[in-house]
Amino acid sequence: YKTDRIDRNRGTHEYAVELGVPLAVPSERRANIVLGDAEATVVDRQRAAARLQLAGEVRDAYWAAQLARGERELAAQRADEARQLAADLARRLQAGETSRVDANQARGAQLAAEALLRSAQLEEQRAAAAFQQLTGLPLATAVAESQPNASTELDDHPALAAVRADAAASRARAERAAQVRRSTPELIIAMTRERGDIGESYGNTLRVGVRVPLGSDARNLVLIAQTGADRIEAEAAVALALERTKAAIKLAHDELTSARMTTAAADERAQLARDSQRLIARAYALGERDLVP
Repeated sequence: YKTDRIDRNRGTHEYAVELGVPLAVPSERRANIVLGDAEATVVDRQRAAARLQLAGEVRDAYWAAQLARGERELAAQRADEARQLAADLARRLQAGETSRVDANQARGAQLAAEALLRSAQLEEQRAAAAFQQLTGLPLATAVAESQPNASTELDDHPALAAVRADAAASRARAERAAQVRRSTPELIIAMTRERGDIGESYGNTLRVGVRVPLGSDARNLVLIAQTGADRIEAEAAVALALERTKAAIKLAHDELTSARMTTAAADERAQLARDSQRLIARAYALGERDLVP
């Protein structure tokens, strides 16, 4: 806006409006498209990695609840057996068929088993509450997952794919910075409305032009250096993530194998313990041995 009101005050007025629109050169336009696609891929890969992490947390919470349930069922079975034994020895004590030491020991074992049962019930409640807090669903509605596919390719791992996508986006940023070494030309559209004297009518002028920066590329050297450093760091992160993912997969396979072996051994020990318990109970019922050796 321009006026002569301060000095001559003859009614001279001028209103000017200018709009500048950046004009992307073909190489810059292609670089922007590549960068946009790369950043969209990063979002998709990060979303998949987040889903994998959440699935792992849900899986851990589910099996922790199932383990707590199994511990509670085992504690309930032991408490029931201890109650039956204590009741049987109490009757035998009244009939004079056993000693008070045996009866007292059975009663103590019953109290200890009931305490363990209460503790197992509380732990089961905690595990079920943790699962519901994580998923928003009650544990009763959960269904165990199918057997995981152990032959999944390493390249398909979501965590590694997310890091690789980030590295690709860093390369795209570096390439775009290398393409845009100078400021972008602009299409200029200007509108001027003016009059020279108070008695004159306003005249309108439309001006269209192109502004081409003539400066050096020094202003973009910092951006080029920064994006180059980010690219190197992202590529190094890919190598580190690859080794970590390999180690994590190997550890998971080893833990699965160990868990299967431990489960098989535990089943065999449980079978042996049940067999020994039946033999001891039979020998005690026949009077072939005392409850306390």
